[in-house]
Amino acid sequence: MSFISSRGAKPDATLHKPDAAYLRSLVKACGLTQAKAAEAIGISERTMRNYLSQDQATFRPAPYTVQYTLEQLAACTGTVKS
Repeated sequence: MSFISSRGAKPDATLHKPDAAYLRSLVKACGLTQAKAAEAIGISERTMRNYLSQDQATFRPAPYTVQYTLEQLAACTGTVKS
C-alpha cells in the first residue's frame, strides 16, 4: 500500500518543518492516536512522543522522512488541505 497522495507530492527536504505543533496537527489529521500513528509509520511510541513533545527537555526534532510519511498518511485520509 502506498501513502503517496493523489496530488502526486514527492519528497522535498527543503520543506522540512520539525515543529512539534505541526507534527501534532498531522497526527490529528490522520485520525489516529500518537501510538497508532507511530506504529503505522514504524517507529516506537516513545520516539513519536519525543518528536511531538512541547517540553524542551524531551523534544527531539523529527527527521524529514517522518514528517513526509505523516503528511502522506494524513493526505490519504482526505483531511489535509493542499
